[in-house]
Amino acid sequence: PDGRDDRMRTVGRAARAVAVLMLLTATVACGSTGEPAAREAAYEARLDDGAAVTAVSLRGAPALLSTWATWCAECKGELPGLETLWRGRRDEGLQVVAVNVDGHGIDRGVKAMIRDFGLTMPVWRDPDNNFAASFSTVGVPTTVLLDAGGRVVRTWFGPTDFEGSDVAGEVDAALTTGPTSR
Repeated sequence: PDGRDDRMRTVGRAARAVAVLMLLTATVACGSTGEPAAREAAYEARLDDGAAVTAVSLRGAPALLSTWATWCAECKGELPGLETLWRGRRDEGLQVVAVNVDGHGIDRGVKAMIRDFGLTMPVWRDPDNNFAASFSTVGVPTTVLLDAGGRVVRTWFGPTDFEGSDVAGEVDAALTTGPTSR
């Protein structure tokens, strides 16, 4: 191959890298500013019985939504901590929702994982992963903290230590700000 082909491949790689960085920058900025998420009010998922649930239904108290999938090793590592957070902080008003993003037809696997991990927190099903578009995120696990008014106040990408001081501090702040209006 001549040098021109090598230069074209290098330019293509550089362009892809810039595009990925732009996407990640936009994602981080959108999730961490405290500004309302563009489509958060329209976010809808399903309960196990098929009933629709929305992010709007969570308004009035802070809510932590965390995505997971049966095939995700990191999700399996963080689900016990998410359950512990919910059990420990629900009486203070924190809502915690485990949002499953496994595709259609994985019901038995999802139910088995809920049983195996002893999850008692609400579990929403989102087989089309509308969560990603609604909250401008990519990948699982991803966790979004909403204030009582439904605004995104923090987004964690990747595995999260729900018992760590970072999460505790953000949850404390969300709980102490009280209900807000939109």
